[in-house]
Amino acid sequence: MKQEQLILTGKVLDEVTTVFALMPFPNGSRDDSRQEQREQLLAIASWEETTAAVATGRTSTWPRVQVESDRLFQEYWHTLVDYREHYRDETITYDWYLEFQALGRRLRGVTADPAKPK
Repeated sequence: MKQEQLILTGKVLDEVTTVFALMPFPNGSRDDSRQEQREQLLAIASWEETTAAVATGRTSTWPRVQVESDRLFQEYWHTLVDYREHYRDETITYDWYLEFQALGRRLRGVTADPAKPK
């Protein structure tokens, strides 16, 4: 029996070198207790912190990208929000990302931003 093959023509534009873990999605139940909601937010914040550290070169597992730190973080948070500029009636800004990170640190009881020097 001959196997069928799918043959495509095209150009290779890029190469995937790393696949990150999926973001943990809350189950969205209105019956979730405050503790369950807190744990879901903690899981998302932890996922984001780990992903940011690797994607922006703050760990030794990813080669350091030679771009300005500000530009790198701008690109990173744009990727997180799928390059959307608006959510409902608000404009998505870099401040959204910074507030999300601060919320994660508060939930974990961390007072300082680990990315900023003391």
